Amino acid sequence: MKTNVLVVQHSNWNEKKTTQTELSWLKANTDYIVIEDGNKSNGTPGFKDDNTIWLQKAKASDNSNVYARKAWMEASRICDEWTASWDNEVITAGGVDFSDVVEFWWIFELGKKANTISSFWDRYVVNLDS
Repeated sequence: MKTNVLVVQHSNWNEKKTTQTELSWLKANTDYIVIEDGNKSNGTPGFKDDNTIWLQKAKASDNSNVYARKAWMEASRICDEWTASWDNEVITAGGVDFSDVVEFWWIFELGKKANTISSFWDRYVVNLDS
């Protein structure tokens, strides 16, 4: 399993949500890689921003990426109806937090193709990248 299972971790918060025993087992039995925190721009793109422009662009009727538009509209609807003990303040304020995507960004070596929220949005959400 150590050579076949890759775990990419981007946030201390995630590690704190498990027991030390389980985390130690995971690190010992998988190829466990820690990258910079995807919640801020550091060594990762930091796919978290309180600017409301991103959802506006994603949900706009002129967004030619129909699949992405529908997905972000559904995500927005779910978030609007969400009732939980924990609140993501960025999402509640109309921003975006898809920071867990930085693992995929790292695994698939997207690099400059999506190294900011803007370049990610242009390429994968509103199809502005040529």
